[in-house]
Amino acid sequence: MTNKKKRFFSMFFYTILLIFLYTLGEQYLRYLVSVTGTISADSMNVYWVGLSTLLGFGIALPGFISEVRKKGKWRVDWVKLAAVGLPLLLIIIVNISPTLKWWIHGIPYWLSTWVFGDDVGFAVLNHISISTSANPIIGVVFGYLLLTSVFRMDINKAISE
Repeated sequence: MTNKKKRFFSMFFYTILLIFLYTLGEQYLRYLVSVTGTISADSMNVYWVGLSTLLGFGIALPGFISEVRKKGKWRVDWVKLAAVGLPLLLIIIVNISPTLKWWIHGIPYWLSTWVFGDDVGFAVLNHISISTSANPIIGVVFGYLLLTSVFRMDINKAISE
């Protein structure tokens, strides 16, 4: 089998595996609803963020496995984690914690009126922090980011830079 065919089939089966895992997550949600009768919006946010973060891990897993096979010292891309990961983590925490959601809603309003002099910034931050449709996207990006921020650097290459 040629390299292109091998690569195609490995990517195809990997995609099928991710779809299967997503389907299992959906079935688990239906099971939870049938057992409890109903699920609160906050519990649903926790569920979707958790499942989508796991899917983000799954998407990044092939690249992480290739990093594990490399030789060298482990490094962390702190700039990527701080610039992208920290704001995403803040949004995730606000969305899954009802107490923090209530408390933090005052901060964007105060900050936006202080910085912008109006409610424009608050409207954007408020929409992001209460939008349930953004949770799966944010979770996938966050899960992908966590695995792709860790890499191995060849010691010889690190010395030459």
